[in-house]
Amino acid sequence: MKVLFSGRPTGPDVEAIAKRYPELKPGDTVLYSDVAEIIEEKENTTRFHTVISAYRRRMYRDRNVEMTPETGVGLTVKDNSQRVEGHSRKIAQAIRGARRAATGAQRTPIEGLSIDEKRTRDHTIIVGASFKIFSNRIETKIDWKAKEIREIADAVVISTEK
Repeated sequence: MKVLFSGRPTGPDVEAIAKRYPELKPGDTVLYSDVAEIIEEKENTTRFHTVISAYRRRMYRDRNVEMTPETGVGLTVKDNSQRVEGHSRKIAQAIRGARRAATGAQRTPIEGLSIDEKRTRDHTIIVGASFKIFSNRIETKIDWKAKEIREIADAVVISTEK
């Protein structure tokens, strides 16, 4: 028999915070001191941070409200421009990561790889090439076509197989 210690659920505490802050608008701040008082926990405890994380997720999921933590102060509601900027940054990071992965796959020798592993390697290279072409085209504001991406990606795969 396995005994699990999962702790207290965060739901009741999140509900209590949500009741205290029913209408959140961009620029509003949910103060950490208020949250600590509501949930009866000190601000530096693990429980406090767990509840704060659960509250942020719930506000995003249920109310479409995104918040950013302000060290020592609280959670500030993002306005639309801050939200777009943050999501744009995440996409840029993902593209950079995909391009690095494709470079790593391209540098991997094919000797000793099974057919499936070669296909996976080739696919990774193609996806990375697509991201590279797409991001370069966006930076230069030039129209792109899927056919061009496929032709360049195929050329990359052929050149790496030699």
